[in-house]
Amino acid sequence: MRFALVTLLGLLCVAHAQTITAKNWQSHPAILEIRGIYAGVNALIAQKKLRLETKTFAYCPSWDLERKQYASANAVVRRYVKAGGSDDSAVTLDHTYDALGRLRFVLIKAGAVNDTQLELRWYFDASGKQLWVDRRMTGPGYPFSNANFLRAMVRNPKKAFAATPPC
Repeated sequence: MRFALVTLLGLLCVAHAQTITAKNWQSHPAILEIRGIYAGVNALIAQKKLRLETKTFAYCPSWDLERKQYASANAVVRRYVKAGGSDDSAVTLDHTYDALGRLRFVLIKAGAVNDTQLELRWYFDASGKQLWVDRRMTGPGYPFSNANFLRAMVRNPKKAFAATPPC
């Protein structure tokens, strides 16, 4: 019995440590864990078990004109959304945090007036290391940069929510 348990734990560790590839990313245990966290936060929001706070700022070209944070009873932010844009594009960054407040997933939706639509799914492990990015774009294209999205991500949602307006 003990041998079977040790073997099972070993197999789980190996599967979890397996390299994430374009072929296996959708079924990889690390990605499935993050999807579970995301679904759990969605359920908490639907059940109204997270406290919602919002802020909206006057227009200026920025991805930070609307802020929403959903926090647990013990003040851990589980979802942080910021959105904004310019005259020719709009972006929403939807961050999901685990029960310890660590960033685990960011869903980015962006669009431009030329009918370009972009959806990015960014997955992070518990230490904050990027595990995988799924990028899907339709339309003629727009210069949306992964580097700009990375800089715009929020690792400390309480600080970001309290920050002064962008313009």
